[in-house]
Amino acid sequence: MASNGLTETFFPDERKIADPLTVALYTRANYRISVDPDWSLSRANLLDEIDALNPFFPDEDRDRVIADVLGVFDAAGIRLPLPPMPSVTELEDPYIEREKVTIRLPATWKTLDDIRPIYWVAKILCVKETREAIAHEIVKQGLMSGIMPEGHEVLGPRRSLYLRADIVGEECYEINRHLYIKTHVSSLHNFEPTKLLAELLGTKRDRTEMAKKLVEEGFVSSNLPDFYTLSNGTKFMPYFDPYVMGSKEAADRNLGEYIRRNFKTIDNLFLHEGLRSVLGCERSVIDMARECVARGYLSPIIPHGHSISRTHGCLFLDVRVVEEEAQRNIDRYVRYTYATPEDIEEDQALAHALGVPHSRSSIRKACQSRGIWSS
Repeated sequence: MASNGLTETFFPDERKIADPLTVALYTRANYRISVDPDWSLSRANLLDEIDALNPFFPDEDRDRVIADVLGVFDAAGIRLPLPPMPSVTELEDPYIEREKVTIRLPATWKTLDDIRPIYWVAKILCVKETREAIAHEIVKQGLMSGIMPEGHEVLGPRRSLYLRADIVGEECYEINRHLYIKTHVSSLHNFEPTKLLAELLGTKRDRTEMAKKLVEEGFVSSNLPDFYTLSNGTKFMPYFDPYVMGSKEAADRNLGEYIRRNFKTIDNLFLHEGLRSVLGCERSVIDMARECVARGYLSPIIPHGHSISRTHGCLFLDVRVVEEEAQRNIDRYVRYTYATPEDIEEDQALAHALGVPHSRSSIRKACQSRGIWSS
């Protein structure tokens, strides 16, 4: 046996290959290299050896056997002379046209992110022995798809090969970029502003800038989501931010929608720091109610059957909130509640609103003087 690093043990103990042709081809390659220094471990030479062993061996299985033989050498830590590699210029050009090859990839390579720099794979593909070069050629040769599988997890510090245009091409990259963002961002108020997401969006790592880009590119709707909750004291409120929404009209629409969903009337408002902040008003329920009425988010007209007996007073009767509508709301309340003067009861809240004693007679007289039932 020549002193070329080979031993008489053709296969490592942990590698069990049952295919007789693979064993025979390895043996012949081992022998040829030992006795003929000009013989190299090229694909063409291995095909000749297969023809010598079995000229009727199916063509579709020949590359599989060749890959297995190269894998055995590599597993044993033996790297033999191989055909000349392309020039440095060719290797640096990821789009150079190369001859199509058939290769059986390692069984553990289910996705592009499973790819590792393996010597014999790189040699068969005629590329550099790097993860990126092998992956690019595998996609280019059509051996694996450049489109990210559904449910694929992007883990670890390295960017997924599916999210690199230089590996999968611009078309697949855009498909994968959209798939990743749509999978990881469902709404604007709770997405994680990761470095990868910022890079894919082409913005700095800032929640406001990223939210704006998500809306601009159509990844997230500018409409307020169902069941959206505005946390008390929150400072990030993208759905109410004209800069993020793209217009003041869109932000106002969302704010009005949120208020109507969560507060049936102005009397249902309570001091909410987040809402107070986005309304831009002082720290009081009266200020919040006045702003909601002024913007048209909530009605200043008292609803039918609405009680005016409240601990902190009825805002529908407060001129600071509804202005001149306050007096008309008193009349509406009386008509809604009492069909005739005789139905009047000792209504303390109504007496207070009218500015009269709490007796039935005083309330009745004040209501009649207003002409409530004559109108």
